[in-house]
Amino acid sequence: MKKNNLWRIIWIVGIYAVLVAILYLVIMYKVKWEDKDFNKYLYFYDCSNQLCTSEIAPDKYYSKIICEDKICPFIKEINNNYLVLSNNSKSWIYDYENDKIINNYFTSYEHLNNNYYKAIDSNNMYGIIDIDGNVLVNFEYEYIDDFKNNILTYKKDNKYKFLNTLNMNQNTELYDKIVLINDKLYGYLKDEIYYIATYENYTPVNNIEYKYLYAYEDIIFAVHNKKIEILDLNLHNTLLMNISTFYEYTEKKEKDSLNIHVSNEILYFDIIQEDKKYIRYAYDLKNKKIL
Repeated sequence: MKKNNLWRIIWIVGIYAVLVAILYLVIMYKVKWEDKDFNKYLYFYDCSNQLCTSEIAPDKYYSKIICEDKICPFIKEINNNYLVLSNNSKSWIYDYENDKIINNYFTSYEHLNNNYYKAIDSNNMYGIIDIDGNVLVNFEYEYIDDFKNNILTYKKDNKYKFLNTLNMNQNTELYDKIVLINDKLYGYLKDEIYYIATYENYTPVNNIEYKYLYAYEDIIFAVHNKKIEILDLNLHNTLLMNISTFYEYTEKKEKDSLNIHVSNEILYFDIIQEDKKYIRYAYDLKNKKIL
């Protein structure tokens, strides 16, 4: 009888031990997996004074953003600490340093200058907003090209016009392209030739014909006689060295072939030489010189 009671005690203790072990395993499973984050993230971090991204968490990073349906967004543009992000179905403006979505009300964004962005609404119409989301130009244009010094350039019948949004004055002539320079000068393309003109009378300020014009703040990047010129606002060339190119630029290809862009106050551009090899140049916008 005592032997049976002993086995009964051992059996009961064994059952309790098994139950305790199962309970322990359940608790450990819940601790390990219930709080585990299975989401995929895109991390923004500094790599050699440049913004980089990674889907694997770096040791130190600015912020992270969730990847919807395991698909991470990509950076379309960088403007200081503001990014235009896109995941192919939508775009938004994101402050990566403060981990904050600035604007996601529209379907697409493109940075223009300062903190101005052109955006597309749900009706596929273009307008202009600032970084705070204020609408500066109503969404009523089929295509907007640029906005600077309250001058808007937009497309009409596959040609370009500009409009002064302060007094609503606009030119009557249509151009193939318009380059906004400052509040006095602009460039325009006609019959594959660029000219620099004044808003005062809409006529060229000189007789120079350019193959390409690009304006950024107080400089004008120009291609003239197969040479690169970087002009100040008095139209004086600031380059001390001769930079030649053997590429015949055309309106459809010159920006892609030049790969011209600005980052951290440095203007980068590529030049094609006679042997069809590219040379990358960097121009210091602050000190007005080639690095």
